[in-house]
Formats: sequence, C-alpha cells, structure tokens
Amino acid sequence: MNKFKNVENKILEIIEKNFFTGAVIQINQNKKTIFSYSYGINDIDKQTFMNEDLIFRGYSLTKTVTVASFLTLIDKKIISLDDKLSKFFPEFTEMKVLNKEGMQEINKSNNPILIKHLLTMTSGFTYFGNKNITQKETTKLLAKFVEKENDTYINYETFMKMLSNIPLEFEPGTNWRYGISLDVLAAVIEKVTKRKFSDFVKETIFEPLEMNDSDFYLKDKNREAKVYSWNLIEDKPTLTKVENFNFLFQEIDKIPQMPMGGAGIFTTVKDYSKFLDFLLDGKDSKGNQILSSHILNEMKSDQLKEIRKYFKWTLNDEYSYGYGVRVRMENTNYPLTEIGEFGWDGLLGSTGLADPKNKFTVCLMLSSKPGHNKLIESEFFDSLYKDLANYKY
Repeated sequence: MNKFKNVENKILEIIEKNFFTGAVIQINQNKKTIFSYSYGINDIDKQTFMNEDLIFRGYSLTKTVTVASFLTLIDKKIISLDDKLSKFFPEFTEMKVLNKEGMQEINKSNNPILIKHLLTMTSGFTYFGNKNITQKETTKLLAKFVEKENDTYINYETFMKMLSNIPLEFEPGTNWRYGISLDVLAAVIEKVTKRKFSDFVKETIFEPLEMNDSDFYLKDKNREAKVYSWNLIEDKPTLTKVENFNFLFQEIDKIPQMPMGGAGIFTTVKDYSKFLDFLLDGKDSKGNQILSSHILNEMKSDQLKEIRKYFKWTLNDEYSYGYGVRVRMENTNYPLTEIGEFGWDGLLGSTGLADPKNKFTVCLMLSSKPGHNKLIESEFFDSLYKDLANYKY
C-alpha cells in the first residue's frame, strides 16, 4: 500500500499540467528509505524515463553543501565566525556601500564584512538585477565569470578582486539579501585550506558520505537529467528541451576553474538524500562525527534575530534563515510542516528538506527553468506533510 498518495498525486498533477516532464523523489526516516519513486519522462525526444540514477544540476542545493563543508573549519577552530573577510582578502578592507535612502549615492562602509555575514546572507552582496548599482555591477561580474579570456576562465582570486570594487547594497549585518555570499565563502575555503574548493568539498563531504555520483561537473553524460525551458505559448504551458544547459557554469564536462559554491553541484537523488540525512546528526554512514551537534544546531537556528523581517522567501513569514538554510520558526500558516524543519531549493525546482523532530529527510529532483519553486514549496510541502502526519512508524 502506498502511504504517500498525496505526494504521488501532487507530483503527477504538476507533470500533467506541464510544469515538469518528470520527477524523482526519495523520503528517508532514521536514514532508511521509506519511499522512493521516479515519475515521467527524462528525454522527450528519445522517450526515456526518469530514474533514480540520473544526475541533476542542483544549483542552489549547492549552498547547503558549501556551508556544511565550511562549518568543519569552524568546528576545528581554524576560522572564526567573527573573522573579517579582509583577513583573507585585504582588498575588502575598505568597502563602499549604497546610500540607504536613494540607493544611488555611494558612501564608505562603516561595518566590516564578517564570516557570519556570508553564512547568513547579510553581507551586502547580491545576485543579478537592475534595481541599483550593486545589482547591475554584480550582473556584469557574473557574465565575466562564464567568459573565457586568453583561453581560460577566471578563478576565485580574480573574482574576489573584481567583486571588491562593487559597492555593497547595504551595511553588513543590517539586512538580508539572497546573493553570492556563499560563493565568496568558497573563496575563503580555498584561501584558508590552500586547496581547490571542489577538492575540499569532495574530501570533507562527498567521500565520507559516499556521494559517489556528486561533483562540480557532470560525471556521466549518459545519466544526465535533461533540462527544459518552460514557457506559456498562446496560454498553453510548453516545455522545450535545452541541450547543454550551462547557466552559471564555466564547464559542464570537467571541473571548472571556479566551481561556484552557491550553484555548481551535479548530484543524484540518492546522493543528496545521504547529505540531507547527514544534516540530522552530523554523522556519516559509519557513525563518524563530521560536524558537531553544536555547530549543526547553529546552522539550523534563527541567525537573523531582529533583522528577520527582511528575510523574503517564497512561502510565508514563519521562516527565518540560519547558515545557508531556511528554518521554520512557527507553524500556523499554509503550508503546515513542522517547527524546526529546514533546507533549501534549486533554480530548476529541486528541493531538499530535513525534519530533525521526526527524523525525516525529503529530496525531490526536478529539472526545468523556471523551477516553479513557490508551487513546489507550497503545494508539494502541503501534500508531503499530510502524508507524513498519517505515516505509521
């Protein structure tokens, strides 16, 4: 008997409505799989089906992995949350910041960027946009990131020098903005460890958790989860396959010069489920403690406090932000889930959720742009928790 009928019906519904061609899901409890299934089509031209071995572009699912790997350095007291970014990259010693009122005038920043500001997205760094100078200049920088110059791409050293010339959107620690803070954190990892960021993540997270299909490039083209572009054509939802989808990737088939800490992971539902399970207790499959309980609790706690009002996310105002993850603080608004559940999503719709109270983890892999994240993390979460409420264990 299928105990996850609401989940299944919702996935089938979003496929039938042409939001996605297919989906792969895995639900674990106490690190054991209690439900997994693949739905729909992967390659509409070849009519091949979705399956659990497909490798997806995780995009912002990367952020949580980057944070977890970085927190091992905090655990070992190699680096401090209160360290200044300028300690590792002196070019950030004197930063400029936009005037709070008009967002046009540029002033000298009074607050230094601290490591904890990167972890909490309160640094003043942004993503793409055209609302102000910071967003416009960051858009230009990210365009340069994927362009070759003299037959090579930029690395983190060059990226950071360029970034230091862009004014911050706000004084560090005074606001929240989704942006490239965790890519900056990856640069810090390289500086501190003297290791390539991707190598550090592999040794710290992928290998101990036996995430053998995960990396910062597509390890097997034959197992690629195809990417689709979603559009409304004459009011009809239409999905078109996009070959070699490379948004924010320098390389697809090999480790890039600068693997992005905020968007670069390729992974499977089985691998990412192992990572989500790890976030419940910080232990690998052999019981080795990779992250302490203390730092894990910090990661999944409200780190915004009085500036939580600035945290804008797709669901409701009952969430705050920890280190690289949303964290549910209250549970009265739709969709009802569980106080303390945490996780994040990705550009193409994939989402990961960990529920420490009930020892559940859920990984749903999807692959279209836009990713319809609000739909997934409202209607899908609602269906999920209806099933979890009735699940007997």
